Order: sequence, then C-alpha cells, then structure tokens
Amino acid sequence: MRGRRLITRIAAGSAAAGLAVTMAGCGTGTSRTPRPAPAAHAAPVSANWPLTCDDPRGDVTAHGSRSPAPPGSDLTLVAWEREPGLLRVAFTTAGPPGSTGSGSATYTTVIRDGTRTSRVDATFSGGEWRVSGGPDGTPLGSGTSVDGDTVIVNLPGRVPADRGTIDLARRLEVSASSQVKASGGVYEDAECAGPAPEAGGARPPYPLPVERDAPTPRWTTPRPKTTTAERPTSRPSKEPTHASTPSRPRPTGRATSRPRTTSKPRTHR
Repeated sequence: MRGRRLITRIAAGSAAAGLAVTMAGCGTGTSRTPRPAPAAHAAPVSANWPLTCDDPRGDVTAHGSRSPAPPGSDLTLVAWEREPGLLRVAFTTAGPPGSTGSGSATYTTVIRDGTRTSRVDATFSGGEWRVSGGPDGTPLGSGTSVDGDTVIVNLPGRVPADRGTIDLARRLEVSASSQVKASGGVYEDAECAGPAPEAGGARPPYPLPVERDAPTPRWTTPRPKTTTAERPTSRPSKEPTHASTPSRPRPTGRATSRPRTTSKPRTHR
C-alpha cells in the first residue's frame, strides 16, 4: 500500500510540473529566449572584388540534349581582381564547378587591350584543371583553386593573344562565359559582360582600368619648413701680443745745441 501511495504522489507531482511549464509557455509567465536565426549563406569570395558581373540563374542554353543543365554550367557571378604581376578571375556557378562526371567544364574569360584579344580557358577534365590561352591554346601553367561553388584562376602578367601578347597591367576590357559537355549535350551560359545596349546587339565587355590611369590629385603633400641657422660671426684673428716697451721719441730733425757756458768778463790790461 505504501508503495502505491508513493507512486501516486510522484505521478501527481509530475503532472503538476508539466502543467506549470505549459502555462509558462503560453505567455502567462516568463517569455522564452528566441532561437537564433539560421546563419545566412556566406557570399562568394569574389563578391567583394573590384569588378564583378552578376549573371542571372537559369539562362543556360542546351544543345543536343533535353536533360537539365548541370548546376556547374550556370554562371551566377564572375569577378576580376588585379594583383601585382597577375590577374585573378573567379567563376561562381549554381553548383560545384566541374561536377560533370565523365564530361568536361570550361570557364572562359576574354581579355582585350584595344588592339589584341586573348581567350583564356580554365578546363576541368579527367579530374584535373588545365589553363590555356591564345589562339593555339598555349598552356599557361596558372594555378586554380576551388572554394565551394567558386573556381579561382590566377593568370600571369602576360597572356598570348591573336597578335603577340597582352600585358595584364594595362587598361583592359573583360568578359566571361562557360561551357559544359555532359550527358551527350553541350550546355552554354552566354557571356557575362556589360549591360545590353538599348538598340540591341552584343553586350559590351567590362572596362578594367588600372590605378595609374586615375588622375592624380592637384594637391601635394606640404613640405616641412626649413629654418636657416644664423651663421656665426667671424672672430677677429688673434695676433700674438708682445709686452710693449715705451717707444723712444722720434728725432725732430733739429740739432740740439750744447748749453752755452758763461764767459768770464775780459779785463783790459
């Protein structure tokens, strides 16, 4: 009997405690601490770079296949950043770049300096990245790195072009595009470039200026005031001093006469 009473008391106490918690949760007691909002998805690394191109999602064109486009073929953001001795290009896609299975993925940036054009391709195939440029596809030996859905390509200071080479330290015009071959089809994302002109036509490339092309400010750094120190006055030359002796009187040129002796009076004899 005592055991049944003890179990009954414990059950009754638990029910009362549960009722109190329920009432507190209804707002009659102390309010609960709100749960923290889930962290927002971090922006890609290239979003903070000087020159960016936002590309809409779902604008991939498929050729030869009705299968959905691979996420790695849909560009969402392309960015360019100039560093001393190199040009860094970042391609951000709707999914992991290069995830094409047995196919290939190519991310292209076109660079112009006004008279020459260079096409640089970063291709992922067979589990490896390869960067080439110029009309002959010359290997550039550039490094690539993947950060989430972004692949970053580091280009050297000069890249081969249709005529000679292009110095990446000069004023340039740039654009970008992608092409993925997978599932028996080819998926292309149109070039990411400047806004389309009102009259229609191809989108112009983005200008990529350099810092030295910016006008120099008119003001200059004030120079520190220079104070001229007073020159010390010349000291009189020290001449050796000798103990002076009283000088003798100079002769006047007149002969000194001897004192006359008084003559004795003459006596006449």
